[in-house]
Order: sequence, then structure tokens, then C-alpha cells
Amino acid sequence: MAASSDGWSYADNWRTLFAFLGASMVLIGIGDLAVATMGESVKDAATVLLALSVFFMIFALLLLFPRLRRRGVRSFGRVVDRPIEEIEAIVRDALEGAGRTVHVERMAARSRRPAAIVKIDGSRTHFVLEPFAGAPRSATAPARTEIVQIGISDESDDAARRLRDAIEARLFMEERGPA
Repeated sequence: MAASSDGWSYADNWRTLFAFLGASMVLIGIGDLAVATMGESVKDAATVLLALSVFFMIFALLLLFPRLRRRGVRSFGRVVDRPIEEIEAIVRDALEGAGRTVHVERMAARSRRPAAIVKIDGSRTHFVLEPFAGAPRSATAPARTEIVQIGISDESDDAARRLRDAIEARLFMEERGPA
């Protein structure tokens, strides 16, 4: 994940998944090559490499593959120190202020604060608003929400960047309060 200057982090989820799967295959290959060339004397080292390879493979399949399915190939994300209801209103107002028609859908969830999807008419890009699963900073800190932009073509997608900029401007206005 690469952080940008405006607080949004870019993630190429496809590349991350294949990096872990590729590292797993390389470790298997090194272990096999070591056993083939040096014989039984390196079987303990090859076992360690195999175990590490299996860990990378399981990590990729259990954690990164679902993330790829949920967030798509590329995404941008930002964590904001506000409850999901406030962020939903800010994102909706920012996108409508940019001349877009938006629809908000609630995702089914077991928590009392379900995630929301803000879809934009005529665009592949949409925003998913989720309660942030990271550790709370303190017991009195406000709820944190993660804004994830999904459906972008690449890191330099200008239309997607303009939508992020509109949301960022609205977040900045909300932090400053009325003038």
C-alpha cells in the first residue's frame, strides 16, 4: 500500500496476492533445489522452507484473496475519525456537490453498524464505508470509519482522483466547521 499526500492509500490487491503466492513458489523451488543438489543433509532446512512456503500460501488465500474479491484489483482507502453515519452524509454530499447522482445501499452485517456502499450513477467507481477494524486509540475516542474507493482503472485515474478530492475537500470543511 502506498500512501499519498492527501491521506488516501493506494492498494494494488492483485499484485500483493501474487507477490505472496510467488514468494511461496520460490521458497518451494529453493527447498527442492537444495535437496536435489545437496541430498539428505539439508532436509531440515528444506522442511523449514516448505513450512514458510505453506504459511505464505495460506496467508495469501485466507486473507488476501477475500480482500481482492471484496475490494477489487485496485483501490484507495482512507481512515477518518468519525462514525459511519457522518461519513456517509459527507461522502453523499461531496459527490452530489460534484454533480453526481448517488445511491446508498446497506450491506448485511452482524454488527450494529453495517457497512454502506455509495454507488455513483454512470460510473464503475463506488465507495464502501466500513467501521474501521483497527485497535481503538482510546476508550473515549470517536468511532473510526474506513472509506474505500473501488472500481478504479489504475492509480492515475483522473475521474477517480477528482471524486477523492471532492470528498477530501468536504472532510476538510467539516473539520474546520462553519466559517
